[in-house]
Amino acid sequence: MAATTRDDLQHLLLALEEFEPKYRAYIEIMKRPGGDEIHVIQHGGSLKVNDREWSEEKIEATKIELLELAPSVDEALVEAGVGVPALGYPPAIGGGLMAQGVTSLLFNHGPVGLDESGFAVPTIILQKVVAAKGALKAKLKRSPTSPVAIATRQRRGKQPAPPQGPRHWRGLVGRVRFIPTWIGFIADIGGAVVVVAFLGRITGVW
Repeated sequence: MAATTRDDLQHLLLALEEFEPKYRAYIEIMKRPGGDEIHVIQHGGSLKVNDREWSEEKIEATKIELLELAPSVDEALVEAGVGVPALGYPPAIGGGLMAQGVTSLLFNHGPVGLDESGFAVPTIILQKVVAAKGALKAKLKRSPTSPVAIATRQRRGKQPAPPQGPRHWRGLVGRVRFIPTWIGFIADIGGAVVVVAFLGRITGVW
């Protein structure tokens, strides 16, 4: 569901800002298989060796945190107009959609096209996250309740009214449907339109 309030936009932006550094850190660790430390963890009686800088427990805990944030990230990408990432089958086997959304592609390290680094999909996800952050910040600035919008309205409210130009009696004459002869005579003698207007309103001419 698209966000419609400022609070919704802020919630989605916070989700992106929380997700991005955690995901970047996870990807950096996955790119560096060789670390200075070797962690040996016992799982159900068997030993598992991890030569990365993070322990297996930290890697799994980070994955859980990222998975919990992923649905909000997908929602934020849609709200921002960036769109969720998608991965299709190769045209050689008929093409078609394989998976879409950060939630589904978060830990996809397979090759994409000629990119066999294993990090093509994470790179796309991070690019979309950065773009979505910018789009949501722009929406927040345009929000009627944003500090910028409020300050703008306040400045406009303090601006002096534009100066009034000279008043033309042409508009008054144009409203007169009929001027009796005696009113016209008085206007000529007195030489003042105010007299004509006053007498005309009394007699109901306009």
